[in-house]
Amino acid sequence: MSISIKDELAKLIQIQTLDSQLVTLKQQAMEEKPALIGALKQDFDAKKDALKKAEERLTAALLKKKDRETRMGGEEEGIRKATAQLYQLKTNKEYTAKLNEIESLKGNVSLLEEEILKVMDEVTVVEKEVDKEKKVMQGIESEFKQQEGTLKKEIDELTAQIRVISDKKKALIAHVDKKIAALYEDLIANCGGLAVVTVRENSCGGCYMRVTHQHVNEIRMYEEMIRCGSCSRIMYLEDDFVDK
Repeated sequence: MSISIKDELAKLIQIQTLDSQLVTLKQQAMEEKPALIGALKQDFDAKKDALKKAEERLTAALLKKKDRETRMGGEEEGIRKATAQLYQLKTNKEYTAKLNEIESLKGNVSLLEEEILKVMDEVTVVEKEVDKEKKVMQGIESEFKQQEGTLKKEIDELTAQIRVISDKKKALIAHVDKKIAALYEDLIANCGGLAVVTVRENSCGGCYMRVTHQHVNEIRMYEEMIRCGSCSRIMYLEDDFVDK
């Protein structure tokens, strides 16, 4: 049984409309929306890094404080031992040397006390910074999760639309001649999702290359599928498919 090229083209034009919608929806669902989520996460991670660095500074300050306190404890223990040894010494020279040792230890303790006070001030400042960053992060995290959730919901909605339109396309293309359907699908896959195009002002609607009058006449005859010599897309004349 012979087929009507014009009728098959009419079907392809409907299918092309669906495929064009699918291209847009898939771009949004698979590229644009995920890219927005990625940008949001990158910004969130950058802001989260500020808290991490503040916490690292606090950890370093607390370790420094603990180190000075440990060293001061060691110096104070040295003073206690040296003081106890004073009563065991038998000569003035040994006694004087031990007193000098004790004074030196006391000097070290004094210096360490000053360092500890400075470090405690540093700890207080950094603790406030950490608290501030945590409060900021609470708001940022809440906003990030809300925006991420909205985008994921939009992706789900787009995916649902893609399924509906894909089912419509499947139903329509089942009624297209198999060879023509195969050609169409091959063009969709290799021509950026655009297989069927109109000819306007003697130009291909896909690649805009000039279409000769001879080709226009051949298209109008609808005896076979006429394809662009440049981009290989199937061409048709829009006026021929407008309801009059």
